[in-house]
Amino acid sequence: MQMYCVPGKSVGMVTTARVTHATPAGLYANVANRNWEGDYDTKSVVGGCRDIAKQLIEDYENVQVLTKRNT
Repeated sequence: MQMYCVPGKSVGMVTTARVTHATPAGLYANVANRNWEGDYDTKSVVGGCRDIAKQLIEDYENVQVLTKRNT
């Protein structure tokens, strides 16, 4: 997703899973455990690993739309 986050481009993501689920998170996050979706899941982790949600918010501030579509 990073290659599309450039000035002048609109970027968004639609998924049928949670936005922080491991499958859509493969577009934007790097974690050692696919279940590290939020800060609750990483509060006992030592070494400064950021959870999936934090990576999305901090690293992709140009993303304009994030939505979960029910099937």
